[in-house]
Amino acid sequence: MVPRFVLPLAAFFVLFAVGPAAARGFDLPKVGYSAERVVKSGTRWQAMQVHYSPGMERMDLEGNATAGNVMIVRYDKGVTGIVMPQLHAYLELPNRIGDDIVAVAQSLALQPVGRERINGLATTKYRIDGKIKGFMWVGLIDIPVQIDGDMTDGEKAKPLPTHFEQSHIR
Repeated sequence: MVPRFVLPLAAFFVLFAVGPAAARGFDLPKVGYSAERVVKSGTRWQAMQVHYSPGMERMDLEGNATAGNVMIVRYDKGVTGIVMPQLHAYLELPNRIGDDIVAVAQSLALQPVGRERINGLATTKYRIDGKIKGFMWVGLIDIPVQIDGDMTDGEKAKPLPTHFEQSHIR
């Protein structure tokens, strides 16, 4: 069984493997990359190694509860799977999960507010509004480098302080 917080955090990771397309939202990057990613939401955190190619993404999860698990998102095929080697198990999630993640990402409003260097990279800083309210720094090839803000999950839920960071982007 996958711990309850893994899937919401994983959805968050996938959500931010996207870059800005216009002032209205995001599109998936048109270039492949790999990076080290850390996401903190409330008191929970997740570290991972990410490998992205247009249409697909692999996340090698680290940490106590998820160490060794691998999440594979196939945007091109509408499938998300989690490989759990310690349990000798594979979990395939409903086709619409990846589509829902992309739809949420594309619904976020972006407003450019300046330029800054984050993790040694030149970035454009955006104010973001939608499911996450705060700021996002995006590198030159539309790869998000950092996000700081409050994430809401439902109308009555209390916003969670959220931090997303990618480093060693190659």
